[in-house]
Amino acid sequence: MISSTLLKQYLLYINQHTCLQKLKCIHWMNKKALPQEAYCPTTIEHIANILTHGIWIIPSIVGTLELVNRSKDSDHLLSALIYGATLIFLFSISTSFHCVFYCNKYRHLKNVLHRCDRAMIYVFIAGSYFPWLTLEPLPHEGWASRMRWIVWCLAFIGIAYQQIFHEKYKMLETIFYVIMGIGPVFPILVENRSRCSPKYFSNLPPPEGNNP
Repeated sequence: MISSTLLKQYLLYINQHTCLQKLKCIHWMNKKALPQEAYCPTTIEHIANILTHGIWIIPSIVGTLELVNRSKDSDHLLSALIYGATLIFLFSISTSFHCVFYCNKYRHLKNVLHRCDRAMIYVFIAGSYFPWLTLEPLPHEGWASRMRWIVWCLAFIGIAYQQIFHEKYKMLETIFYVIMGIGPVFPILVENRSRCSPKYFSNLPPPEGNNP
């Protein structure tokens, strides 16, 4: 009887001190932030944010150098530099912001880095589109021909909005991210589709040497 009681107590003790129980006791996330307020991450979230952003800084630099080395002309070089720069700045600024936020000091610096971190999302979207819109043989007329510069205009508009209404209207800001992320694709797809239509090919001049 005594041995069975001791065994039960021992098993209960083991169960309470397992890794699973310890993991359950960790405070993973805080409550959702109120409207027009910034979310305050837990210690675990701070560390995760620093690691998941910081580990990509060096690969971004290496990848940018590789793209530059493989560039064949000025357009390739410009695309590699712009895309690589936006990638490096994205992870560097985000890592710096999360480090300062985790230290819980330098409130003014944290606010500046937070704004820069949000702004880099718009810059990175535009920088990601730039190689495709520069190197892809797009139509010379219509929206597609101007989309390379329109996407940067959208980025500056988004940054201006984000700086003016910082931490306000978060749903609207998310909608802006989505619109800028997928919006530039549609005019290009529509114009490319129209180029593949039979009507487009019927209006093309006949090849030289085949005229009757």
